[in-house]
Amino acid sequence: MNHTRSEILANLSEFVCKVAVIPPDEIIAQDSLDTLGIDSAAIISLSAHLEEQYGVVADAEDLPKSSTLEQIADFVIREREG
Repeated sequence: MNHTRSEILANLSEFVCKVAVIPPDEIIAQDSLDTLGIDSAAIISLSAHLEEQYGVVADAEDLPKSSTLEQIADFVIREREG
């Protein structure tokens, strides 16, 4: 199933809310993972989440702390189209 960029961003925002315990209204898709409070352990969880939800394998090089949710959504789309 193909997901739109908006759907992927919504899913990523929900993931960040749960992992970083941030209210949904404080999630900004242009903020970096680091700014959102995502640490190395959470990045590992995010990687597993991307594989489970979208069948996309991402390692630490694909998900640096400087990545934004928008960049990760674009990565998912590129990998699925790849």
